[in-house]
Amino acid sequence: MKKIIIAIALISIIYGCKSRKDGIYDMELLVTNDVHAAFFDSLYVQSGNSVNQSSMSKVCSYVNERRNATGVDNIVLIDVGDNLQGDLCMNYANYIDTLPDENGIFPRHLMTRIYEYIGYDAIVVGNHDIETGHKVYDRIRNEIKIPYLAANAIDINTGECYFEPYTIIRKNGIEIAVIGFTNNYVKKWIDESLYKGINFVPIYDIADSLVKTVKKEEKPDLIVLAVHSGIGVQNDKESEDVAQFLAANVKDIDLVLAAHDHKQYCQKIYNGNDSILLIESGTKANDISKIDIQLQVKEGKIVSKQIKGSIIPLIDFPSDASYIKEFNADYKKIKQFANTKVSEIPVDIKTIDAVFGFSNYINLVNTVQMYASGADISFAAPLKINNVIKKGTINIVDLIDIYPFENYLYKIKLKGSQIKDYLEYSYSKWISTLDSPDKHLLQIKYDKYYGKYVFCNPVFNYDAAKGIIYTVDVAKPMGSKIEILSMENGDAFYLDKFYTVAISSYRANGGGDILLKGAGVNPDTLQVIEKYQNIRNYIYDYFIDGNNIPLGDKPNWKFIPDNLVINAMKRDKALISREK
Repeated sequence: MKKIIIAIALISIIYGCKSRKDGIYDMELLVTNDVHAAFFDSLYVQSGNSVNQSSMSKVCSYVNERRNATGVDNIVLIDVGDNLQGDLCMNYANYIDTLPDENGIFPRHLMTRIYEYIGYDAIVVGNHDIETGHKVYDRIRNEIKIPYLAANAIDINTGECYFEPYTIIRKNGIEIAVIGFTNNYVKKWIDESLYKGINFVPIYDIADSLVKTVKKEEKPDLIVLAVHSGIGVQNDKESEDVAQFLAANVKDIDLVLAAHDHKQYCQKIYNGNDSILLIESGTKANDISKIDIQLQVKEGKIVSKQIKGSIIPLIDFPSDASYIKEFNADYKKIKQFANTKVSEIPVDIKTIDAVFGFSNYINLVNTVQMYASGADISFAAPLKINNVIKKGTINIVDLIDIYPFENYLYKIKLKGSQIKDYLEYSYSKWISTLDSPDKHLLQIKYDKYYGKYVFCNPVFNYDAAKGIIYTVDVAKPMGSKIEILSMENGDAFYLDKFYTVAISSYRANGGGDILLKGAGVNPDTLQVIEKYQNIRNYIYDYFIDGNNIPLGDKPNWKFIPDNLVINAMKRDKALISREK
């Protein structure tokens, strides 16, 4: 931290005396979050030439329009993280396009070039950015010319910030401090090797003191917290989603930019004598946050601030022709890579099927995890629910739809009773307790904001098992729904026996709290037998080895009783299908 203090002091000397004319200053902050590598608005599939999806091309177009309308010096552009994962283009940029050319020159990362081309003023590090591993985000950190922020990511060896803690943006005589934070829960979601040497401090533990330091030393006109953390609630600082808590409790701030939970949110939060705007625009560049700021200056001092927010849809906005031309060569290389054949499949894989019972989708993932690890049992959850991988040829790009995240495979040891309790917890967040077929099978609710039915809990925590035969009784109370009948190979299942279990690194490190709150196992003391590589790589190997979707498998689990399940399931399918 010593170097940071010195830097602050030097900047204060240089910029300590502000001279600006009296009058009204209008500025706009434009903010993206959770873009998840939506960099191209054309599809990679050979027949695909769609330009209907949103992408950073449309962000570029909108930003340029606002710059032309108000002046470049009146626009500040910020991103709040999660850019290095979510689309095949990042797998290509992160792990394939890394070798030097014939002149020995290494390529600059696609994300670096795109964000610099659009002209961002600051970028926050997201948890999925850390998920890519040191080689990837260190490459970005070293080459990017934009401040890359994560004040709570601390280098264990030096005690200093691993990334930059904050930046001061100076435009049109106004100074804006942007303090960035990544999600400290990242330690619960990924393997330690991916962030070796970094400690992620809870955001609130340092937010208040850092704001005070920045205010005292920098004397900015505005202080913005840009946090890769979801909205959450005002009275909880311990969860992964603390943006609303920060907006309500951290003093001397003007604005909080949220991310991570992919929600749309734009509200003022009461904070002492003032109300702080908290805003988040969603995901995948479908929308952008626009914050209108008006400052009144008298005798060189700011005497009033007006801050208003709105969320601007981009789906019908035109793509930027210059952006498309600039990155067309990248797109062509990625498209060629995307259409590399992997295998043939005889049926469609519909990911939505996973929430309604035994499915080819989850059975494939669990089969692969057991195939790669030799475990007795496997747990897996749906990571996407609105994808359909069509029968016939599947290519590299289809593997992203099957398994989009960079999770590693673990083989752990659990007792039979812990396996049952694990499943009890998983289904307690997944399904309701029914005493009538007129009730919902799934835990869903109608969301007035989105105008559709949504899941009450994240579907990526709906773990189902393979290797055992079991039933889920929807009529029984929570904690008593699961009956494990036997192993799939016909052997008896014993509650007091230990079994090897294949599981993702996200789950093994505490993601979803299923191990801790369900099985009663602290991830810190989990018996890990072996760690493997990226699960998607094993799905690729499984197909390349000549295997196919295990269609011959009989369903190893089901919801019962039929008289309650059938009608409730039919009705919920119709409701959830409206999410597409």
